[in-house]
Amino acid sequence: GAIPLCDLTPAHLARFRDERLKLVQPQTVKRDLSVLSSAINTAIIEWNIPLKMNPVSMIRWKKTDQPRDRRFEDGEESRLLDHATPSMARMITVAVETAVRRSELLRIKRSHINFSKQTLEIGLTKTGKPRTIPLSSRALKAIKEQLRASEKVIPIEERPIFQITGSCLFKDFQKLREEIGMIDFRWHDLRHEATSRLFEKGLNTMEVASITGHEDLKMLKRYTHIKPESLVARLG
Repeated sequence: GAIPLCDLTPAHLARFRDERLKLVQPQTVKRDLSVLSSAINTAIIEWNIPLKMNPVSMIRWKKTDQPRDRRFEDGEESRLLDHATPSMARMITVAVETAVRRSELLRIKRSHINFSKQTLEIGLTKTGKPRTIPLSSRALKAIKEQLRASEKVIPIEERPIFQITGSCLFKDFQKLREEIGMIDFRWHDLRHEATSRLFEKGLNTMEVASITGHEDLKMLKRYTHIKPESLVARLG
């Protein structure tokens, strides 16, 4: 905040990068700088701020940021579900069956679900583009169970079916994974697991992207780690 925008240089940002990397993961720092880059581009293009370049574009990164490939190992999904509260178990099931993001999961309302077509409308997304995704029988069963559990009192206005904040879900899931010894498993790994399972079921890249909402197919590939044993039957 003490540096005028016109004086901001890549060197300033490189120091910020190095200091942040001591505290958080590389992807977090990249997101921080991505937000700053977007703000600077807006200043240049829309506010007529006379900058010759966006200094964020000059930042270098060491190739140490390996994409996560964490998937469920034998018995882990059952352990999570067995030790979770009923509501948490249903959230995990919906997440791993639909590949929805945590924020999308927590915005699901009854009106978003077409029970006859077995689809879920995701209106507010990370990319800003709504999508309609198919629901597996397992996902639909979990949603119906959650609706029965949460609709004992009819609210004045429609609320999300999962009544929990993102921060509380993070804390509760962190506590759960610590209880069963899955410390290295993150909530976002459920999306990774779900995406990989879609490919294992035989869906092609565009079909998977229509469900997950990925626009960058290279990014979609990063989230895909197919288990070799799942291909054995298809190979014959």
